[in-house]
Amino acid sequence: MTLHDAAKSGDLAEVEAQLRERASVVDEVLGGDTALHVAAICGHTDVVTRLITAGANVNARVTGRFPEIGMTPLVFAASRGHRQVVEVLLDNGADLLGSDLWDSTALHWAAVEGHRAVVELLLVRGAAVNLANREGSTALHNAAKRGHFETAELLVGKGADLDAHDMNGKKAVDLARERGHLRLVAILDGHGR
Repeated sequence: MTLHDAAKSGDLAEVEAQLRERASVVDEVLGGDTALHVAAICGHTDVVTRLITAGANVNARVTGRFPEIGMTPLVFAASRGHRQVVEVLLDNGADLLGSDLWDSTALHWAAVEGHRAVVELLLVRGAAVNLANREGSTALHNAAKRGHFETAELLVGKGADLDAHDMNGKKAVDLARERGHLRLVAILDGHGR
């Protein structure tokens, strides 16, 4: 078993054994990922914590695997809604601006997947609510196009710009309307008045 396999399965005892056998393995890249990426995406908080104490780079970026190129453990954890893992990573220096190939940060990913608790944590820890990715999309655009009402409502309450336009000239309300998320349209239109 490799460290990556142990991280994926959440087997802390095997992670310990792998680290004892070969400490340098902590930042080894297999298939573009470090073991920390694997543990973060799987939501194994105890394994994430152990890998960090062993010296894993909390801001390591995925290499050579499209479309995840550039993603950090924080982006992976946020995209899966693993709030505790996100908190551990932030407590250990994870960069809120770490992003993927399209400059989508952990906040963008948490919003597009509707992980309200993670979005709230990221905002409390200093994530920029109106940061746009390469497509001009903010977290609010991402939540609106997927119809994540509670997440969008939180973002609006934290100052999300209702008039921000993506690269296609669309506001969040336009994306919600196009996709038939009428309850969300009512809220976004109501706040815009």
